[in-house]
Amino acid sequence: MKINMTSWIRLTGFSVALLAMTSASITRAESLDSLAAIVNNEAITCYEVTNKAITLASQLQQSGDTQMPESKVVFQRALDSSIDMLLQKQEAKKMEIGVSDEEVDQAIESVEKANNLESGQLKMVLQRQGVDYREYRETIRDRQLTTKLIEIAVQGKVSVSEESMREYYRKYLKDPKPIREVRLSQIYLGIANSASDAQLKEVSDKADMIYQRLQKGEDFVSLSALFSEAPDAVSGGDMGWVSPGGIAPSFNRIFELPIGSFLEPIRSPTGMHLVLISDERFIEPEVGESYDEAHARHILLKIPDSADDAAKAKIFHQAKVIADEMKKASDDEFAVRAKEVSQGPSAVQGGDLGWFKRGQMLPAFENAAFSLNAGQTSGVVESKFGLHIIRMVERRHIDQNSYEAKRDYIKGILINAELQLQVPRWLSGLKENAHIETYSCKMPESMSSILPILNVATADSAKAAAQQDEELISPLTTLEKWRSAWSAQNLDAYFATYAEHFDPGEKFHSLDEWKAYKRRVIMNKRFIEVTLREIEATPVDEVTARLVFNQRYVSDTFKSESYKLLIMEFVAGDWKIVREVELV
Repeated sequence: MKINMTSWIRLTGFSVALLAMTSASITRAESLDSLAAIVNNEAITCYEVTNKAITLASQLQQSGDTQMPESKVVFQRALDSSIDMLLQKQEAKKMEIGVSDEEVDQAIESVEKANNLESGQLKMVLQRQGVDYREYRETIRDRQLTTKLIEIAVQGKVSVSEESMREYYRKYLKDPKPIREVRLSQIYLGIANSASDAQLKEVSDKADMIYQRLQKGEDFVSLSALFSEAPDAVSGGDMGWVSPGGIAPSFNRIFELPIGSFLEPIRSPTGMHLVLISDERFIEPEVGESYDEAHARHILLKIPDSADDAAKAKIFHQAKVIADEMKKASDDEFAVRAKEVSQGPSAVQGGDLGWFKRGQMLPAFENAAFSLNAGQTSGVVESKFGLHIIRMVERRHIDQNSYEAKRDYIKGILINAELQLQVPRWLSGLKENAHIETYSCKMPESMSSILPILNVATADSAKAAAQQDEELISPLTTLEKWRSAWSAQNLDAYFATYAEHFDPGEKFHSLDEWKAYKRRVIMNKRFIEVTLREIEATPVDEVTARLVFNQRYVSDTFKSESYKLLIMEFVAGDWKIVREVELV
């Protein structure tokens, strides 16, 4: 039976309001948009991709690009960016990494200070520019989340050898002289580890095409936003300031070139790179006085705010006993005792505080520590954190230009150089291991200005749909059967709305396991009430449909409200559910 798709659309009362595109963002439609992609069973809507595409188009205009690319190129770039961000959010969730509202507030305060704005002024400035403040906050949150995730998932696994750090020192810092640093931007095209020769050629040809467009004078920032696969692509591929030796050897020639130069495509183990020198600066060598450093351990006993005089005296006595016991203890014995009784964060490392110089610790702690010789233990030292017993492990005198003084600086440079290669590889790995399905969104034919009207269904088109032949079994009929069977706790009728090839998602190993789970959670309720609102049905083809709606669920033990997507197929004369996705 051939289904007339337009006639069942009419049954939804489907209507999409005219969207006037007057800024870099759009007002959210009352009903959810259709689906752009499913990434590991989480959905990305066309609304999200449209917003990103509009923002990208606006950025391209502001960069001075006089010839806007085709809309499909901008939309594809926006979709790729949305997928990348969702993959990172999913990875952060697995690793229990989050960004608090307080952290977002602090970041916004930093933006205000950097722009000489009073507290709260940024919101007004953004509103005057037509930027939604809530969306801006979420953009800040996403960037902070990405930074945290990379620090833990990538940077935490990067190590540099002592030999490589000493080599860097000998080559660039031992004999102080001005250093030329350059600010770089890149366009990165990833190459999968399992790429075939044909795929390698495809990436190489794409890099050559971009290089030719650069040679013709096209804007580097715009091309990065359109083509680069690095996490910083939308911001123009800015890599920040780079020192000699602080980048992969294949890029070293950039330090010989003037501002505005760009290199021909460079192959690295992870992909192809096109690099632009956007700025330069000369860093004078630091000239400072030598100083002393201490390497110490401590045992900390905290004094609760609620402690009375008797409780405080008891803690002081305990600290004095420990200090006396540790006077003749070895370093290993002190470390063991610190693990047992210290209440500070360093306890798991045996109280080890590492190397520090004056000005890095509280004055009382610092004065006591620097009065000790290696191998000595202090008495009880009080600070605002509590009571300390300090063990001096080592002391040393540092020349400002010595390797020891520069070691942390060198380590940061070399780790950053490695991250330039590892971060794109890591992101590519997330994609390779993900289950990604993409769908079509309606797009404008031109983006020569701000994006024009999208997904418009006028009253006339709705009227025309109503006049179509009403030959039908509607997906909405199946949707109502599903809702009413669930509410009635009628399992036979409920399961009958699902296809035999229904995909229950990664959480379940089989359809039978999913059905067993559903039986358990449905039948252990005294009552269930399911109501659906804002139903929007979209045909994919003659035998496939997508339904998005707001679902309210109430039972004797649980209550929730969420948006859900059902994908249905026309199977053996009826519409059946083949995929079910929570929209988050």
